Amino acid sequence: MALLRDTKARAKRIDLTYFKKPHPFRRWKRWLSILVPTAAAVWIAGAALKKDDRLYTSGGLAARHAMLDKQCSACHTSTWGQRYLDPAGWQSKLDASCLKCHDGPVHHANATTQISGPPGAERAATCSQCHREHEGSERLAKVTDRQCVTCHGDLKKTGKEPHPAVCLGGAGHEIAPSIRSFEDGHPEFALYALKAKDPTVLSFNHAVHMNPDTPLKKETLQGQLKALAGRRGVEGADGARRLGCSYCHSTSTPGGAAMAPILYETHCVDCHALKVDNQPVPHEAPNVVRDFLRSRLAAKGKGGEELAVQVLEVESPLYTSDVVNCGKCHQVKEADDPLVAPPTVARSGARTGPPGDEGRPRRWMAHASFSHDTHRTLRCLECHPGGDTSAKTSDLLMPNKASCLVCHSRAGGVVSTCVTCHTYHDKTKVPAEAARLGIREVLK
Repeated sequence: MALLRDTKARAKRIDLTYFKKPHPFRRWKRWLSILVPTAAAVWIAGAALKKDDRLYTSGGLAARHAMLDKQCSACHTSTWGQRYLDPAGWQSKLDASCLKCHDGPVHHANATTQISGPPGAERAATCSQCHREHEGSERLAKVTDRQCVTCHGDLKKTGKEPHPAVCLGGAGHEIAPSIRSFEDGHPEFALYALKAKDPTVLSFNHAVHMNPDTPLKKETLQGQLKALAGRRGVEGADGARRLGCSYCHSTSTPGGAAMAPILYETHCVDCHALKVDNQPVPHEAPNVVRDFLRSRLAAKGKGGEELAVQVLEVESPLYTSDVVNCGKCHQVKEADDPLVAPPTVARSGARTGPPGDEGRPRRWMAHASFSHDTHRTLRCLECHPGGDTSAKTSDLLMPNKASCLVCHSRAGGVVSTCVTCHTYHDKTKVPAEAARLGIREVLK
């Protein structure tokens, strides 16, 4: 029969001095607790003797900031302790350092988080919120979707969004409040969602120029293209030539961000020449054309009322002829007294700017950037469907979201981050004096 023992008797079986006896585990623990701090101290001392401060840095600078690699104080003007004692003040001073070299206007004037700049100037949210330095990034402007979605995943609107006047979506177009990626939450492009129309005041038929639908039109086009053989955008051989998109449409800036304007003298005159008595007439405003005709007839001895009547007789076919005339493309309105004033021709509106200086072609998609050079391996009609069959000027032959998603999606495999198409800072609000530092100021 087993002996009964109480708890005290059982406790006496435990050796209470076990921790004093040698043991391999405890011996290694003791040596490691001595050797590791000693090695760290030697490492730090050695780095100090060599003046190697890599132990204390947060990581390499971006390539654009390489000249500041040894100038920490150029950006960090606060003491290290202020980062923890006064985080808001530390961040404010850091942002102020960024603004010494970089102007950062906001991309929406009603952004809820801004940093201070010169009096009256609005700046972006905290710089380092999106531009993460000391991570070895080669391009600080290339931020990830995570930064954009921080706001745009659940956008808090503070009022009516400011809107660019050039956007065909109109003032009623608003920014979507919940966008998580191009595939998830991004709305259809405003041009399609709002069924915008091309406002250009011209009569132009793409189909007639690229796919004529009658034998007579086909024969006429082939005859004209024969004379243009070898020109950019004229494709095919005898009897089967066609006019390609590139005959009229080409980029005007490096990278293909902007399209070159379509000009009568470059793209139209070879087939649609304005002539009087088989002599060319300038493609200018009606008053300039009238002055040109008056000068030419006056040189032949015409004068007075006879000259005015003769000018009107020569001028009228330019605006009324069914074959070749200004009204073929432009909206023409006759004057109340044709002898006194020439007809008026409506501005096309194809290019923006004041009368006499229409400037660049209209920018259709005002909220995004695009590079045609990046997409140069694709046929134009892949992204601009209907470009060869459209018969109306009002047809807006721009890409829609679905055409972009074919490539810019997980299935397509092409990068489709927010900054692929969108920029944050509105560079149009960068003041002329933005470049204001000298070399010594940058390097000091």
